[in-house]
Amino acid sequence: MARAARSAGGAMGKTAEDNFKVEVWDREESTLVETISRSPDFIVSQAGWQAAIRRRPGMLLIHRKAAREFLALYPTARILVADETNFIKDRRHRFLSRAATASWDAIIITHSAFRFISVASAFEQQMIEGELALYEVLLTKVENGDRVSRKRLERLKEGLKERLEALATRKDDLLTISEIGVDQIIVDEAQEFRKLSFATNMSTLKGIDPNGSQCAWDLYVKSRFIETRNPGRALVLASGTPITNTLGEMFSVQRYPGYAALTERGLHEFDDWASTFGDVTTELELQPNGKYKPVTRFATFVNVPELIAMFRSFADVVMPEDLRDYVKVPMLSTDTRQIRTSKPSAAFKRYQVLLDARIKAIE
Repeated sequence: MARAARSAGGAMGKTAEDNFKVEVWDREESTLVETISRSPDFIVSQAGWQAAIRRRPGMLLIHRKAAREFLALYPTARILVADETNFIKDRRHRFLSRAATASWDAIIITHSAFRFISVASAFEQQMIEGELALYEVLLTKVENGDRVSRKRLERLKEGLKERLEALATRKDDLLTISEIGVDQIIVDEAQEFRKLSFATNMSTLKGIDPNGSQCAWDLYVKSRFIETRNPGRALVLASGTPITNTLGEMFSVQRYPGYAALTERGLHEFDDWASTFGDVTTELELQPNGKYKPVTRFATFVNVPELIAMFRSFADVVMPEDLRDYVKVPMLSTDTRQIRTSKPSAAFKRYQVLLDARIKAIE
C-alpha cells in the first residue's frame, strides 16, 4: 500500500520536498518499507517504481500520462506507454500482446485508453448480479405510495440489466487485465473516477446522486478483480480533490480502497452508511423562480471521529494551514470579504416568471 505522508511526527519540514512524500507499506506486516521524498510531480511515478521493484510483483499499471516524469527518475526502466491510438482496431492485439509477453517495469496509459483493457466478462457479470440483488432488496423496502423512488430504482435496475445483456454477447477475444499480468493500478487525478453508482432509497434527497459514470465503474470492477489476486495492494489513488460536490462522494471514495472495511462493519450499502455517518436537514432555499421552498438534503456528517478513522486508514491528508508557508495566497485588499447586493432588473423578473411557469409544468 502506498500513501502520501507528511514528515516524521506530523510536523512540516523545512523544504517542499520534505512535505511531499510517499510511504510504501506492507499491509500484512504493518511495517514501513520505503519512504520516498520528491516534488509532487514525481510522487506517482516514484511510488509506482518502488512497488514494482519490491518483491517483484508481476506488473504495474500507472494510470496517467507520466512517461516523461517516470523516465526522468529512472532512465533505465522498461516501460510501455499507450494512448488511444494504440487501441484502434488494427493495433489492439499487437499492443496487448507486447504488454503480456515482455517484462515491463510499468505500463503507462491515459485515462481514456484504460477502458480498452478489459476484465473477464464472468467477473463483471458477477459484480453486476450483486448490484442487482441490492436493488431487489431496496425495492421491497419502498413504500407503496412512493412512486418516485420506485421509478428511479427501476430505471437504474434496467440500466444494469442492459449492461448484463451486453456482457453476455461480448466476445473476449482480447487479452484481459489478468492475462497481461497487471497486479496493481496507480491512478493519478483520481477525482475523475469519483462518480461511482450505488443503490439507494434516498435518491430523492438533495446531496445524493446515485448515478455513476462508466469510467468509474470500469475502474471499480478492475480494482476489485486485482484485489482478489493481490489483496491490500491492488489500487493506489492520487488526488488533490477526492470530494468536490456531494457528501455521497465520500462513500464512493471509501468503496475503492476500503470496501473490505465497509463490509466488515456492515456499511457496504449506501443507506446503512448514510444513516451512520450522515444527517438529513430541511431548510428554506431560494428557488430560480424567486420563491422559497423547503428542501430536504443530505447536508452534514455525524460520527465524524469514526468516519475520519476509517478514511485515514488508507488516506493521508495535508491541511491548508500546513501549506501556508509554501503556498502563497493573496491577501484581500479590504482584509475581509464584502457582500454587495443589487436590485433585480425588469428583464430578470420577467425571466423568473417564465421559470416559475416551467417549474409548475414539470411538477
